[in-house]
Amino acid sequence: RLAPRIVSDDHSRFLSVSLQMRKEDWQSALDELAPLLQKKDKLPRIQKLETLRLTAECYQSMGQPQKAKTFFLEWLQEAPNDPTALNNFAYLLAEDLHDPNAAKSYSQQAYDIGRRLNFSDPLITDTHGWVLTLCGGNDANVGLSILSALVEGHGDLLDARYHLAKGYLLRNRRPDALNQ
Repeated sequence: RLAPRIVSDDHSRFLSVSLQMRKEDWQSALDELAPLLQKKDKLPRIQKLETLRLTAECYQSMGQPQKAKTFFLEWLQEAPNDPTALNNFAYLLAEDLHDPNAAKSYSQQAYDIGRRLNFSDPLITDTHGWVLTLCGGNDANVGLSILSALVEGHGDLLDARYHLAKGYLLRNRRPDALNQ
C-alpha cells in the first residue's frame, strides 16, 4: 500500500522505513532511506534529523559501527544538544566501538541535560552509568552508584539491572552480581 506513495511522499517513505526496521530488515530500510539521504540538505530540519537518526540506527543494528558513527556525528552536528543523539552515540562508542572514554563526554552531556531540565530519562541514566562503569577506576564507582539508584527506582528496567550485574562482575563483586 505504501509502495506507490513513497515515490512522491516523504511521509509515506518514513512509514515504510519504520516498517522495514520493525521487521529488522535493515538493508531494505537503508534502501528506502537512500533517496532521502541524497536530498537531505533540502529536507525540512525535522525530516533531515529523522533521516540521519534512522540511517545511524540501521547501520548500528547491521553491525557496521563505523558507518553508524558517521551518521551519528552528522546528526549531532545538526542537533548538538539532542539527548537521544548524545545517548545513542555514547552507547555506540562504548559498546560497539569499545571506547567508553570517548563515550563519556556524550553520555555526561545527555545526562546533564536531563538533570538541568529536571527530567530523568531512565535509558539515558542507564547508558551514563554503564559508560562510567566501563571507564573503570573511580568512574566505575560512580557508574555503579548511578546504576544501583536506577535499579532501586526502576526495578523493571532490565537493561539497568543487566548493566549493574555486569558492572559488579567487572569489579569482582560476584555475590552482588548474582543478586541482580
